[in-house]
Formats: sequence, C-alpha cells, structure tokens
Amino acid sequence: DIHGAYLAPIGSKAVLKSRSTTVTRDELFSLEESLPQASFVAALNQRYVSVKQ
Repeated sequence: DIHGAYLAPIGSKAVLKSRSTTVTRDELFSLEESLPQASFVAALNQRYVSVKQ
C-alpha cells in the first residue's frame, strides 16, 4: 500500500489486509490459477452457503 505495508490474511476468513511493514511468515503466500469460487448467505437464516468448483 502507500505506507509500504504488505498484504497478509487476517482472521478465520483470511481476509487480505495490509498491516506489516516487514515480511513475516504471514505475508509469504503465492497466488495460483484456480476456478472461480463464491460464497452466499441464505436470506432465511443468515447461514453461509459455499459453492466451490
């Protein structure tokens, strides 16, 4: 980002956020080619439905 921080997965859902200005084990990851993935929330009971191909 503009402050020189690196992306790292945060929390159980692994949301990518910039937080550290040094590279640690959390920031060491690589992006891979993959099929599309999506997750949906049911309107009736607010539970997550995950569809992965």
